[in-house]
Amino acid sequence: MNKNFLLLKNLIFFNLKEKYFGSYFGILWLFISPMIMMFLFTFIFLFVFQTRLPGFESDKFSFTIWLLSGYVPWLFISESISNSANSLSTNAVLLKNLNIKISLVPLASVISSIVPLFIGLIIILTLIFFSTLTISYQVFFFIPIYITIGTILFTGIGYYLSFLNTFINDISIALPQILLIILFASPIFYPIDVYPETVRGILKYNPIYIYCEFFRDLLIYKKSVNLLKISFFSLFSFSIFISGSIIINRYKTILLSRL
Repeated sequence: MNKNFLLLKNLIFFNLKEKYFGSYFGILWLFISPMIMMFLFTFIFLFVFQTRLPGFESDKFSFTIWLLSGYVPWLFISESISNSANSLSTNAVLLKNLNIKISLVPLASVISSIVPLFIGLIIILTLIFFSTLTISYQVFFFIPIYITIGTILFTGIGYYLSFLNTFINDISIALPQILLIILFASPIFYPIDVYPETVRGILKYNPIYIYCEFFRDLLIYKKSVNLLKISFFSLFSFSIFISGSIIINRYKTILLSRL
């Protein structure tokens, strides 16, 4: 257990080092990227379209905060799935030369993606602090729970995709386009109410939408946490994680021969 934990920690550090420390600005990109998106969204929706969030019309920045509270979790989803899907091929040399538990590699990729999510959430909470919105005490209790559930689910998805990507290289090529389709098919840039009622009923079962709404309900609307909904979503996440972990560990030898 200690050996696996130490290896996981080293893999996470290696992923972050590869992504950020090799560039000129280094770890500052963790702050630069979300700040650019914040200023871009603010300019477009506040000054160009002059959009206001229904129910919060008096606050000019409410729609920007609403948008970021869904888009920041989406970035976590997108980066987690993309990185974990390619994690086995990216770490092929490591896997072939060291006897390590193969399931740790996609897990490390997803955990590494939590860092930008954490920075994005700090920016959102800062904006809320300077707006007319309020921060609920539940944020500090349930946000870590939501991040944990997301880590479990997206690691499970990563297990399946990294397994398939070993045999079908087209998956890694098509994945960015698929994620883009999912982004615009999910009510992230606009409220679900703009969809026709029939489509709305289907979208409510979209796990991507459900996950992003967990954050919005908590950060923006201060809704009471639906423990039953969270429980079902957690059960779904664990089932994907466990089944994916069994498959990727069982066929480790075959996967290594294909890398």
